[in-house]
Amino acid sequence: MKKCNAMLFLVTLIFNVMICATATAQVKFGLQAGVNFGRDFYPISFPGNNAKKIYGLSANPLVLASVRFGKKDFKFINELGYSMQTFSYLQNSLGNVVKLPRNGLLLKSQLEYRFVPNTGITLGAYGNITKYQRLGPREVPEPEQYYGYTIGVNQYFKKVFLQLAYQRSLWSSDKISFTDDEGNVIETYTSLSRHLQLSVGYLF
Repeated sequence: MKKCNAMLFLVTLIFNVMICATATAQVKFGLQAGVNFGRDFYPISFPGNNAKKIYGLSANPLVLASVRFGKKDFKFINELGYSMQTFSYLQNSLGNVVKLPRNGLLLKSQLEYRFVPNTGITLGAYGNITKYQRLGPREVPEPEQYYGYTIGVNQYFKKVFLQLAYQRSLWSSDKISFTDDEGNVIETYTSLSRHLQLSVGYLF
């Protein structure tokens, strides 16, 4: 599953980059920044399984290429972003909340279709690598990876645009396993991630 999702993301990215490199593409560059929030969770109920809330800021450069297929114009958008987030979850039944700052790199490759002149629907793939910051002597978890799909809406006002995007992971490196009394693994579950991002951008 890991290899299939990573390969799907890689193929999508390579195809998008090839489109941007074609001689017929009209390429623009831009900058984008915004806020994001969501949660990470395991798709199973067990004691101590609390949804982990995520919120933070992100910023990224982007490349937008316009290509015409027949009578239709499509936009291909590649983004490489940096995010600063806070990761919080309920530690126990006493209501203690743990908050961990984490930073990450986000790579998104999207196809946009404008059904009206200044509004576009986007669909694509993304890969995200996050790393937690150390808080005192506590052990810091290993960096986590997420791969999945993204869907969104872009509203353009000449060179300025607003974006509302939803991201859903299909695979991540954050897993939890359950064993029997003899230590044999019975089930393994992968953490899922759902995020909303609201951002503003500018095309040069």
